[in-house]
Amino acid sequence: MRIGSIAETLLERLALGLGLIPTPLLDTSAGTVLANTLIAATQLGIFEALAAGGRDARDVAAACGTSAVATERLLRALVGAGYLRQRGPSYRLAPVSRKWLLAASRLSLRDAILFAAVEARWMDQLDEFIR
Repeated sequence: MRIGSIAETLLERLALGLGLIPTPLLDTSAGTVLANTLIAATQLGIFEALAAGGRDARDVAAACGTSAVATERLLRALVGAGYLRQRGPSYRLAPVSRKWLLAASRLSLRDAILFAAVEARWMDQLDEFIR
């Protein structure tokens, strides 16, 4: 598995090959954004709120005690990342989320994701630790 800036099209491969893509900027932001999105969704109970089936953003927000507008943005990000599916206004779990992110799944990584939030706070202080 490769982590980082990965070209998906011929044009992207060409731009990467020619050094036209600022990969350090992409590599430091894209992974962090996705990790924080996944951690926040887990902490807020987004996946658990969708365990029983599809719901719209307002229903998910009510179940999680979050802002409906912000929740919809988070749900859309999770669709883009492949963790949720959307049909009209209804969001539902993608198979990957049902398998790995629900507390009731025998393969659940939910606690590991929650611990990743603790590790992220520690890593935020890495430079201080090294000093």
